[in-house]
Amino acid sequence: MSPRLSKLTQEFLDDGGTFEKFKIGDLFDEPQSGDVDIQNSDINGRGCMFINSGVTNQGIKGYTDRNARIFTANSITIDFFGNAYYRSEPYKLATHNHVFSFSGGVLSDEAVGLYLVAAMSYLPKVYSYGNMATKPTLKNNYIILPSITKGKLAFDFMRRYIATLKAERVATLKAYLQAAGLSDTILSDGELAALVAIRQNRVEWREYPISGENGAFIVVNTHSILKAQVVPDSGNIPYVGAGESNNSIQSYISFDSNFLEKGNSIMIGGKTMVITYQENDYFSNDSHNLALYYKDIDVPKRNTQLFLVSALYKSLKPKYHWGDSISKSKICKDSLMLPVKKDGSIDYDFIENLISSQTKLCIQDILNNKDLEISTTQTLIDESEYSIEDNEIYQQAAEPYEIYQRNTIKETIIIGCYRDKKHLEWILSNHLYNIRLGGRKGSASDQPECFANAVRLYLYNLKDNSRVSVYEIKGIQKMSSKELSGLGYPRKSPGKEYMVFSLGDECNFNQFPLNVKETLSSLFYHINGAPVFIEPNTTSPKITGIQ
Repeated sequence: MSPRLSKLTQEFLDDGGTFEKFKIGDLFDEPQSGDVDIQNSDINGRGCMFINSGVTNQGIKGYTDRNARIFTANSITIDFFGNAYYRSEPYKLATHNHVFSFSGGVLSDEAVGLYLVAAMSYLPKVYSYGNMATKPTLKNNYIILPSITKGKLAFDFMRRYIATLKAERVATLKAYLQAAGLSDTILSDGELAALVAIRQNRVEWREYPISGENGAFIVVNTHSILKAQVVPDSGNIPYVGAGESNNSIQSYISFDSNFLEKGNSIMIGGKTMVITYQENDYFSNDSHNLALYYKDIDVPKRNTQLFLVSALYKSLKPKYHWGDSISKSKICKDSLMLPVKKDGSIDYDFIENLISSQTKLCIQDILNNKDLEISTTQTLIDESEYSIEDNEIYQQAAEPYEIYQRNTIKETIIIGCYRDKKHLEWILSNHLYNIRLGGRKGSASDQPECFANAVRLYLYNLKDNSRVSVYEIKGIQKMSSKELSGLGYPRKSPGKEYMVFSLGDECNFNQFPLNVKETLSSLFYHINGAPVFIEPNTTSPKITGIQ
C-alpha cells in the first residue's frame, strides 16, 4: 500500500472507523441473470454492451442490438469464475456462461462500485471450472468493508480511497509513458494521412492467401510441452498457451531449446482461436497451436505484425470456434485482406502509420480520461487532512505545471487559473501568482528557462476559462509555504516551495489577445487547472515535456 493510502487508512481508524465482514447477499438486491442466449454472431457493434465471463476486456465481448434484457448502469457483474467488474453503462448478459448482475442502494456512485469490486478480488481464488459460482454461493460470500458504526458502511472513506488511488495511477502512467518514449502523442503527417484515409474509406484492399505458394505466411504446428513437463517461473522464455490474458503467456520457463518457436511471429491457439503476436522466442503448450511466419522477412516490424493479427482475426474469427477448431490444413484454404499501393504491392508504410496513429490516439484517450477523473476527484482530496501533492511519487512523476512549445507564440507566457473569488482577491491584492515547485530543488536559476523568460500571465476562471485577464510579469522569487501563509494565502499550502511571479497592472487584452479556452483544449496532456507555460518554437508545434 502506498504511503498516502496507508495514511488515509490510519486516519480512518484513528477516527473510530473499523473494517468488518459484510455478506454479499445483504449488500445487494437479488442477483439477476440474462434472458436470451446471445451468440458471437449477434455482436454487430450496435445497441448495448454484451457481457460474457472472463477477464479479457473485463468480459465485454462487444455491442449487440439483439432483443434481450438490459441491465442498468451503476451495477456490478460477477461471472461463474468470481470475476467482478463495475459497470458504468447499460449492458446485456450471457446466459450460457452464467454472469450475474448485482445492483441496489449500496451502489451510490462509481467510486463506491470500484471499491466494492476491489473487495471482491479474492473470489477468483474461490471459484474455478470445477467449482463454479452460483447465485446462492455468491450471496453467501463475505467481503471486508470499512464501517463507521456496526453495520454502517463508510462511503466517504471509500470515495477518498478510490480518488487517491486514481491519482497515484495517473502519476505512474505518465512517468511510464515518459520513460518508454510514448509521451509524444502528436500525429505525424503520415499518421494523420493514414487515419484520414481509413476513415474516409479511401484505402485499396486486396485478398491474399494466408498460406501456400502465393500466401503471406509459412504456417507450422508448434511443439507441444505439457504443463506437467515444466517448472513454472524457472526461466526467462515465455511459455505460451491458448488463453486470452497476458498475451497468452502462462509463465516463463527453462526447457529444451529444440522445442523453441521463433519470435517475431504470430501464434494462433488451435482450439480457442486466440491470435497473438509473440515478439520473442517462446515455448508452446500444444501441438494444435499454429505458428505463422511472415514470408517477407525484411518487413515484419512490430506494428506490421499487430496489424496482421487484426487482419487474421477479422478473416478467421467468424469461421472457427471450440467445436470447429482451426488447423494447418484449414488455414491454407483461407485468406486475409491487406492494403495495397497503386502498383499492387502491400502498403507497409500505411500499415505502420495506421497502427502508430492508433497507439497515439489510445494514449491520448487514456490520458484525457484520467486527467478528467483527477480534476473531478480533486475536491475529495482537498477536503481531507492529507493532500495529493504530499506524495513523493506524484512529485517525481508529474510536476504541478506543464511546458509546451508553439510556433504561434513569440514570447513565453503563463496560462494560469484562479479557483474562486477569494483566490482572485488574494492574487490581485498582493500582485502575486504562485506555482508549486513540487520535488524540484535548488535556486531559481536551477529552474526551467521559461520561469525567467515569462513576460505575461493569462489568468482565467477555473470554472469558466472564457473569462480571462492579462498581467505583465515583473519578476520572480521563491517562497516557502510558511511565507505564503503569512501573506494570507486562502488555501492550504501543502507544497514545500513555490515560485512566485510579481505582477504589474492589468494589460489591455486587445493588445495581447489569446483564446485561452481553445489553446487549453488543444493540449493533449493538459490537466485541468494546472499552470501552463508556452514557449516560442520556430519548428513544428509540439509538446516538449510535462514537468
